[in-house]
Amino acid sequence: MNIRSNCQVSTNDFWYDLAYSGNIKPREICESREDADRINEAVELVREFQELCEEYIDNFVRGIW
Repeated sequence: MNIRSNCQVSTNDFWYDLAYSGNIKPREICESREDADRINEAVELVREFQELCEEYIDNFVRGIW
């Protein structure tokens, strides 16, 4: 997997910016569309897993962010 040269991305919360806000865009960062698609598919899979955990596991998320 390769990152485009001269790519500039800034983040304070990598997971949020990748999975929720759209501030990190794999298709703009990865040289290969196939790699970007793999990342997007992986993010979707992990988001589904997180949602299931939040739904079915009591007290899954704790603490104040």
